[in-house]
Amino acid sequence: MNCKTKGEILSNLLKKHSLSQRKLAQMLKEAGYDRKEDAISKYIRGERQLSIDMIEKIAKVLNENVCIFFDENKTQSLTLKIERKINCGIVPSSEILDEDLIFISSNETKFSLKALRANGNNMSPLIEDNDIIIYDSDENTKIVHGDLVVYKFYEEEACKIFINKPHINIIELKAIQNNENFKTTAIKTDDKQIIKHLKLYKVVKIYKNLQNNQVALKLVKED
Repeated sequence: MNCKTKGEILSNLLKKHSLSQRKLAQMLKEAGYDRKEDAISKYIRGERQLSIDMIEKIAKVLNENVCIFFDENKTQSLTLKIERKINCGIVPSSEILDEDLIFISSNETKFSLKALRANGNNMSPLIEDNDIIIYDSDENTKIVHGDLVVYKFYEEEACKIFINKPHINIIELKAIQNNENFKTTAIKTDDKQIIKHLKLYKVVKIYKNLQNNQVALKLVKED
């Protein structure tokens, strides 16, 4: 099954609400989000990537769930065991879940895929408490700026957004919603004694908890 691009989804939403690109730009401006019609046109044509922040804003003014921007995979599913909980805003519990399983689509049966249960809401709305996080445990899987990652750094273990700042030799692991208990972690990439303690794993899919939304979110990298 071919996944729709964010631009195609946005175009379909405009048709659904009988809105022009100019009208959406006006609605965003009235809501305090200044976004030109030209930018919206570029989103639709695929010439500009929709950030998570802009997806949230567009969904809000259209009174749509943010999850509508992510394709639900309806292919045949297989079973994957959920290993443990992962910190997404609450102190990590790392408890083992004996009989907790998730069904994943059959075209994602990579041996290195693993599942975790989100513990906390600081990655909301993309990840909410009790959502299931599917990540690739292969450390050789390419991770780029803007990807969601599961990471372990010394005793710290969590799921955040990977931010690369090569011009200052820093990578940051950021939450969507920062607070004093779930802060950005900054790591110097030119310090070999520090960087050797960091392990990063790419998140490839989020399955929403039934109490949140009955949608599987397939993550697509945004620049």
